[in-house]
Amino acid sequence: MASNTDKTTNGPSDGDRKTNASGVDQEEAVAALKQRMDRRFQRLERRSEEILDHLDALNVNTNGNRNDDMQRLKERRVHGQLRVKRGSIRERR
Repeated sequence: MASNTDKTTNGPSDGDRKTNASGVDQEEAVAALKQRMDRRFQRLERRSEEILDHLDALNVNTNGNRNDDMQRLKERRVHGQLRVKRGSIRERR
């Protein structure tokens, strides 16, 4: 039989370091997760800024009064600049 000192994870020689069932250090796993979450948040932040810039470029009022702006966009659609479909604004490529 193996003694407690022969364990590869969470043995007495590990001190206060904790590992999960796979033997991954919990502190390292938490740090890696935080880094991934930070990167994801930064990407989302950049994307939301891009979307807001795009809306500003289209002169869409973001204060909730979109009817006039949507009508203007529909008028521009006649000239082939934009296509408006079911309330979404898509650039024609």
